[in-house]
Amino acid sequence: MDYQLSQKLNNVLQCLEVNRMTISDFIKQLLQSTDKIHHSAKKNLVQQGSEICTHLYQYPDTRTSISLWAYEVVREVLGAEIKDLVRKENGLHFRAKSATTEQLEHSFMPRVAEKIRRHAPTIWRLIYSLLEASDERRSTGKAMVDEMVMTEVFADAERDLGEIGGDNGVDESTSDTSDEQRNDSREHRTHVQVEARNTTLQIIKTVVCISIILQSSNERCNYLQGLLGIFFHSTGVPQKVIDVLAHAGLSISVTSIHNAVHSMSKEIAANIKQGIRSLKVSFAYDLTSSPLSVRFPTLGTCAILVDLCFFREPPPPSSTCFRFAVRALALSLAFSF
Repeated sequence: MDYQLSQKLNNVLQCLEVNRMTISDFIKQLLQSTDKIHHSAKKNLVQQGSEICTHLYQYPDTRTSISLWAYEVVREVLGAEIKDLVRKENGLHFRAKSATTEQLEHSFMPRVAEKIRRHAPTIWRLIYSLLEASDERRSTGKAMVDEMVMTEVFADAERDLGEIGGDNGVDESTSDTSDEQRNDSREHRTHVQVEARNTTLQIIKTVVCISIILQSSNERCNYLQGLLGIFFHSTGVPQKVIDVLAHAGLSISVTSIHNAVHSMSKEIAANIKQGIRSLKVSFAYDLTSSPLSVRFPTLGTCAILVDLCFFREPPPPSSTCFRFAVRALALSLAFSF
C-alpha cells in the first residue's frame, strides 16, 4: 500500500477512535443526519452504496455474510410482492364454480403478464433474467424488460402458440424437412421476427413459472391453471395426464374442471333460453355431420349439431323458416330442457 494512502487511513481511523465511533456507526449516523453541512458526504455515500457492497462481497472474509444478507433482503422483497399479487383484488383468482365464458373470450397471456409485472416487478425481472441466463444472444436486458408493452409483444402472436416456435427459436414442424428446405426457410426469417418470437416465448415461460409460485403460495390464485385445465378438457386430455399436470402446478384438478364446465354450461343454457324467448332465434340442423332425415327426426339421434341463427326481426309465422324453427325448437327442448 502507498505510504500516503496509509497515512490517510490512519488519520481517519484515529479520528473515529477519538470520537468513539465505529465505521458502521459513522455510516448510520451520516445517513440519518439532516444537517446541510453533511449533505455532500451523504450524497456521495448513497451514490457509492452499491460499490461498497461489491467491495464487501469481493473480500473473502465477508463474502458469506454479505451473500446471506443479500439473500434475506431479496427474499423479503419477493415475499412481499407475492403476498400483494395473490390478493383477490388483482384478478388472478379462478373460481371454478362461478366460471364464465367471458374469461375464455380474450387473450389472457398479455393481461396476466402485465398484472404480474406491475404488482411484482422484482420477481418478474428475476425469473425473466434466470430463464435467459444461459444464452447471451437472447438477453434483452433490464431496461427492455421494464419497458415492454405486453399488448404490442403479443400483437403478432394471437394465433396458436404452437406456431410461434420451439425453445431455440426454430420451428419444430420443419424438423423432418431436408437441410436445403430448412436453410431456405431460415433465410426468410428476419432477425427482428426471431427476436420477437423469442421474447414472446420468454414472457410465456415467465408467466408460467410465476403462476406456479403464486398457486403454491395461495391455492385460490390459479387463474392460469384454470384456463389451462379447461383447455386440456376441451382437447380430450386423459384424466391421468390432467392429474399429473395438476400436481405439477399447471392445471386445476379434474373436479374443478368439471365444476367450471358445469358453470359455463348453465350460463350458455340461460343465454339459449333467453334467445328462444325473444323469438329472434332459428334452429337448423347441420346435415353435413349427421345422416338424420329431416322428415322423420327421432329422439335417438342426439348427436345432431344445432346452429343458432339470430335475426333482427322474428320471421313471419307463415314462412317455411318459422315452421322449421318451431319444429327444431320442440325437438331441441326435448333434448335439453
